[in-house]
Amino acid sequence: MTSTASVLVTGASGFLGGHLTQTLVQQGLTPRIFIRPNSRRATLPLDKVEVIEGDLRDADALKKAVSGVSLVYHCAATMKGSKAEFFESNVQGTQQLLAAAQSAGVQRFMHVSSVAVYGPGQKTIIREEEGYDPFPQQRGYYTWTKIESDRLSLQFAKEQNFPVTVLRPGIIYGPGTKPFFARLHYNLKGKAHIVIGQPNALLPLVFVKSVVAALLLAGEKPLSPFSVYNVVDGAIRQGDLLERQAEAMQKRVRPVYLPPRFVGIGAMALETVYRLLRRGSPALSRYRVQRACQSLAHDTTKARKELGWRPEISLPEGLQQTWQWWTQHRAASPTV
Repeated sequence: MTSTASVLVTGASGFLGGHLTQTLVQQGLTPRIFIRPNSRRATLPLDKVEVIEGDLRDADALKKAVSGVSLVYHCAATMKGSKAEFFESNVQGTQQLLAAAQSAGVQRFMHVSSVAVYGPGQKTIIREEEGYDPFPQQRGYYTWTKIESDRLSLQFAKEQNFPVTVLRPGIIYGPGTKPFFARLHYNLKGKAHIVIGQPNALLPLVFVKSVVAALLLAGEKPLSPFSVYNVVDGAIRQGDLLERQAEAMQKRVRPVYLPPRFVGIGAMALETVYRLLRRGSPALSRYRVQRACQSLAHDTTKARKELGWRPEISLPEGLQQTWQWWTQHRAASPTV
């Protein structure tokens, strides 16, 4: 059978990739999706997409996936596993996908990155030209490999003169995933929410459909070969977010804020134990606590001017939609 797909979505079984796939189908397209053989497919419109099974580490599967398509939306990323698995999939896999896309004559490659790639710096408003975090190994394997895949995507574009657009979304929320409360957050059986940080710290939230809109706009526009865009609906203070969450949930949210410096003492003890046992770095390091608790806003002027992008929905409405989905989904699947 001859393929009619002109668009490839990697990671279509994931949160962002699933929303993007649904939107492409609603627009009348028949996208090709690249998913692992054991991926969950219950929410995918399988009768309206072309499915290619494979893994980002499989070069032959990637060549098959990009054959005949003009646009690639690279949303896939490993979320758990060993250090080797993270780097093989998120970094080496992205590099293999870029090479396969170039060889296949793909016209534009859309790489989904994150605002987490930026370094701490001294500025409170982060623009696209800001540098990468100089200590990615202290942020955990996921963030570390997101930084490296972002870097190599732009490097590949410049060295190979291949059209790559990098989108750096903020913290993505919306129907399809658990409600977001804080970067470092622990729920004590619904009685209280332990938040590491300060109530006035800014959070860069973005509704999932806002990210989809940015991807679609970037895929349609004649952009320069090496384009980078921050995609954030806007910054909201941690305390205000919890108030809006309480309104969406129609119940009281009782936050208990722990100062980062106190948590840092415990993180330092963990680092000492890991160092003595030669086990690398713990998931909760002092640097991770410091970065997670920073108060930063991200400039989206470039996306607004060059793409014509705007946030899709207000924060209260987005939180309400997310909570409604979560309560319905949890009722249908109590084990979630």
